[in-house]
Amino acid sequence: MNLYADVLIAGSGVAGLYSALNLRKDLKIVLISKGKLNECNTTLAQGGISVARNKDDITAFVEDTLKAGSYENNLCAVKILANESMENINKLQDMGLNLDKCEKELSYTKEGAHSINRIVHFKDYTGKKLEEILTKKTLKRENIIVIENCSLVDLIQNNNTCFGGICLKNNKQIN
Repeated sequence: MNLYADVLIAGSGVAGLYSALNLRKDLKIVLISKGKLNECNTTLAQGGISVARNKDDITAFVEDTLKAGSYENNLCAVKILANESMENINKLQDMGLNLDKCEKELSYTKEGAHSINRIVHFKDYTGKKLEEILTKKTLKRENIIVIENCSLVDLIQNNNTCFGGICLKNNKQIN
């Protein structure tokens, strides 16, 4: 069977779902999941989400993230993460993620390699709640086709450009 789409996303964790939801609604998106949508590592994540609390925190956020990654991180990616983190937290809250608050302000905790409190949570199951919200939003979008229990086995590419994928579902090939 051949499927045609503008975008192929492999993976139904927070990265795949959030990416699909942030793409334009005029694009046809195919999102494949090797299991059911809620069977991913995101649902197991108990910790929170790190965020640069304000513009003055960006430099320290970058340094803490680089340190946690033994300075093997992609510096450009870390800077994007730091600069866009609060914007994305706000988007997630607009989507329905009710993060823990203290007197109407986000409640920040300290975890891992972070030098200050900059982790936001939803109780003790941030990942599970985030996955639930993003899954519901994804399934409501008419331009996103979700294929569960499907394995991506190869990419179709030419000159370092990916044009699609070869997938298996129930021992049948989907291109």
